[in-house]
Amino acid sequence: MYIPAERFKRYAFPDRWTTFNLQFGRVGTFLGECAQFCGWNHAYMRFTARVLDDAGYTAWSSGAAL
Repeated sequence: MYIPAERFKRYAFPDRWTTFNLQFGRVGTFLGECAQFCGWNHAYMRFTARVLDDAGYTAWSSGAAL
């Protein structure tokens, strides 16, 4: 996985747990993508990381709409 805005890259392996500690410097939505060619659908392996402040996280964790 790779989040270009944060210059963060970690490898993920099938059937294995991967843990990491990532702290963002600001609230927002960050685009991420697969970091290494992994097969035919590699180009479609994109995701978003949504970073919330404390109030936003509390609202999200209680099930309130954001």
